[in-house]
Amino acid sequence: MNRSIHKALNHQALFQHALVLLTLVALLAPIAVALAADTMIQAQVSDVRERLDKNGTPFSIIVIQEERTLNGVTYSADVICTAFRQAHEEAKTLKPGDTVKMIAAKREYNGDAAYTVRKIVK
Repeated sequence: MNRSIHKALNHQALFQHALVLLTLVALLAPIAVALAADTMIQAQVSDVRERLDKNGTPFSIIVIQEERTLNGVTYSADVICTAFRQAHEEAKTLKPGDTVKMIAAKREYNGDAAYTVRKIVK
């Protein structure tokens, strides 16, 4: 094979690999940005329920009242907080009416804001 043709094919292959790598980075970058930072929440508990996941492992669903403001109007909204493993053990002591302080990651569930509880702070 002619040396210049071989060199051109190597450059083309290198370009294709670089293009694939750049495409992967472009696709994965928004995922990294979308990961929520943990936040401290203090709110009133409306409801606490224990459920089992598909493997039979218990977890807690904590419903809290979150104060929000939209266009100058302040209102309260129910927000679902899900607690697994150690956070579930900590959540089992909560009752409706309690004020809870927790570290959680904000996420979206069925179009609404929700939290994954990292730790219940006593």
